Amino acid sequence: MAPGGRVTPHFDIGYAEHFRGRQGRLGLQIGEQTRTLGPGEEALAQPGQLHAWRNDASEPAVAVVELRPGHAGSEKALCVAYRLAADGMPRNPLHAALPLQ
Repeated sequence: MAPGGRVTPHFDIGYAEHFRGRQGRLGLQIGEQTRTLGPGEEALAQPGQLHAWRNDASEPAVAVVELRPGHAGSEKALCVAYRLAADGMPRNPLHAALPLQ
C-alpha cells in the first residue's frame, strides 16, 4: 500500500480476512481495536467484524491479505479495481459494471 493509502471501514459476511505483514507498517482497525501490523505480525478480521486499514507512513507497506474461505466474487472485484486503477476510471460509471472477458 502506498503512503497515505487506505481501505475504508467495511465488513464481510461470508469470509474472514487474515492479514500478514511483510514490509513497512500497516495501521489496522478491527472492531474496537486499533493496532499497527509490522513484518511477520498477523491479524484476523472475523466475518461481520468492522475493519479497515491504512498506511500513515512515508514508505510503502506490504501485507498479504487472505480471504478465508476464498471468495470468487471478491477476487473478481479486485481484478476490476486494479484494471480501473491501471486504465483510469471511465467517464460513464456504468462501464465499470461490465463483466471481465
